[in-house]
Amino acid sequence: MISKIKYKGLYALFFFILYGICAKAQEKTSWQFEFLPGVSWAAPMPLKIVQENQPNIQLLAFYDTYPLDLPIYYSYRLSRYKNNRGWEIELNHLKLVLSNKPDEIQRFNITHGYNLIWINRTWNFEGFVFRAGVGTVAAHPENTVRNKNLDEKQGLFNDGYYISAISAQLAMQKKFILHKYFYLSLEAKICGGYSKIPVVDGYAQVPALTGGLHAGLGVKFN
Repeated sequence: MISKIKYKGLYALFFFILYGICAKAQEKTSWQFEFLPGVSWAAPMPLKIVQENQPNIQLLAFYDTYPLDLPIYYSYRLSRYKNNRGWEIELNHLKLVLSNKPDEIQRFNITHGYNLIWINRTWNFEGFVFRAGVGTVAAHPENTVRNKNLDEKQGLFNDGYYISAISAQLAMQKKFILHKYFYLSLEAKICGGYSKIPVVDGYAQVPALTGGLHAGLGVKFN
């Protein structure tokens, strides 16, 4: 379990970066907020589960993402643009449900979020927005391994979330102006992440490589 000190350090880092973005804002700076639901898929990836006094479970994991089931798959982000370039903070809410469970695993889901949190750099070029982002993973595991059910009232704020490792994304976006302050956004992205989450008497190493298509609305403030 990550200590409270580490949690505070992560929060301090993100708020420091966000403060730096805000501090540089000038009169001609544009701010944008977007909410982008969509569809997602996950590539097969190695999964390793370690439990005390038990052989390790290792397999090539296939995941369902159920993007249209509540809570849906989405991203939302706050952006600051100046001179065709911008900085952003973004949260991408993804679900992972293991579909090829071996006999030892009764349930292995991360459905309140394999949440990917990024700081993005963006560039406008030839009518498109290109972005690259790096950040972390906040995962909410729900699992039962060898008939041992994980207590979901642990982790960050005793709410079942665990922050670990690193994530990244690459994306391309097209905006269609609807009004002076509103626009339609279409976006394709590829994301990678790694998380180490608890199971009873051990842990699981969960890398993920996913893709997403998003369509949503943006609001622009000058």
